[in-house]
Amino acid sequence: MLIKCIIRPNEYHDSVFLMGVARHAGQLPGVQRAALAMGTAMNKGLLKDMELFSDAAGDAGPNDLVIAVRVADEEAFAIAKAEIERRLKEKAAVRSSDGGLGGGARTLHTIGAACAAAPGLNLALISLPGEYAAAEAAKALSQGLNVYMFSDDISYADEVMLKKLAREKNLMMMGPGCGLAFLQQTAIGLCSKTHSGPVGLVAASGSGLQETMVQIDRLGLGVSQAIGTGGRDLRDEVGGLATLQALDLLEADPATTVIVLISKPPGAKTAAAVLERVRACKKPVVVDFIGGSPAAVTAAGAHFAATFEEAAKLAARLARGGDVAPLSDDADARALAAREAAGLAPGQRYLRGIFCGGTLAEEAMMVMRPPLPEIHSNTAVMPEFNLKDALVSEKHTVIDIGTEDFTRGRPHAAIDPAPRVERFAAEAADPSVAVILLDFLLGYGCHVDPCGIMAGPIRDAIAAAKKAGRRLAVVASICGTELDPQRASAQREKLVAAGVIVMPGNAQAARFAGMIAASASSK
Repeated sequence: MLIKCIIRPNEYHDSVFLMGVARHAGQLPGVQRAALAMGTAMNKGLLKDMELFSDAAGDAGPNDLVIAVRVADEEAFAIAKAEIERRLKEKAAVRSSDGGLGGGARTLHTIGAACAAAPGLNLALISLPGEYAAAEAAKALSQGLNVYMFSDDISYADEVMLKKLAREKNLMMMGPGCGLAFLQQTAIGLCSKTHSGPVGLVAASGSGLQETMVQIDRLGLGVSQAIGTGGRDLRDEVGGLATLQALDLLEADPATTVIVLISKPPGAKTAAAVLERVRACKKPVVVDFIGGSPAAVTAAGAHFAATFEEAAKLAARLARGGDVAPLSDDADARALAAREAAGLAPGQRYLRGIFCGGTLAEEAMMVMRPPLPEIHSNTAVMPEFNLKDALVSEKHTVIDIGTEDFTRGRPHAAIDPAPRVERFAAEAADPSVAVILLDFLLGYGCHVDPCGIMAGPIRDAIAAAKKAGRRLAVVASICGTELDPQRASAQREKLVAAGVIVMPGNAQAARFAGMIAASASSK
């Protein structure tokens, strides 16, 4: 194998586009691996991890485009080089004709130029390498723009500075590491679209926020605003600056009658400050501190929810002033789980979860912990259950496929399902596996057909297990609505046709899959 590297000086492309070109090039004959990235220090580290680094790549600057491929021979390199250059040329042609945005739009190279060209702008979306993101966010705030920052490689000091600056200017700083938001009925980031309604949400969790929104929508209610704060906002280093500000905004919002607050358990000092603000709120507040204790929440006069589904149910009850349907019928679920487990072969004992949503994976592990006390993970809360290698499962395992172990040099699995397809095939072929648990994220920023992509491999795996004298159970939930471009019902049909048991929500899916695994282990 040969490693070849091309440097194109002073040529910038966004990372999602470059990853798409690299993925296409990696599928060409004779190409083992390909990467396209700007020559930043972080990207050079990624090239080393991918075993694509060379002296030429080391000489590249942060404004230079690095093209690196591992190929069988010179002929394969020539084909890959020509195809990559063709795609780059096509993009350049689009840029020159319409600014790369369609409809005659222009590419503007600074935030100041954009504000001058369109004085009515009020929101900047920032997705840049961390070393540039904080400076651009500060510029946006100084121009009077609210900021949504997808970038996450930002120091605590910069995060605190930006959030304090935003508050001083009566603006909102969402992020760093903000996965999604839903503002004025506009889905931002990897977000589903819901109906308009009286429930306002604030969350330091992307997939947890989306799951709660989806469950609210399925209850026939709707969302006024959903404000993402970034995953670190409720750590004591940041102090909940954006969360406190979002609570103020939602309390003042006339369209919001009930507030839902979602986060992993906050730092101790931050929890006290946030719950004191909740206590003073004149609107009812539902709190889901994932895996946290209800005592402090109820002491603050709020309503504690143990799952995202429960948070949605409580919000609906408070908004309507009446009760809602029971959360689920465990008796029916246990009977169905027992029937599934009865068909398993001797030796089939373990559960494997493969999740796109990191917080959904955490909720799943929390829900399954009573029947399955030992669940290994690449994001385990308890160190003794951390996987030695994220690529190798141990007994009961739940994987967050959206971590850097799987996204290094490629888009998130919600955008590019390839890493999960590969992991699913490996888990399904393991004769000790009884049940596989999956989540599917829908929305404007997600893959156009996530369930369709997985349906074929699932169908094949179930058939292969049957041929080998085994029964493979596949359980899933779909985090999306009928308003999403993928349409939740259409996605569900594809999974059901492939033999998947589709549950109404993440917690129910996890609970059901855990029942199957517990029954299998006790046989």
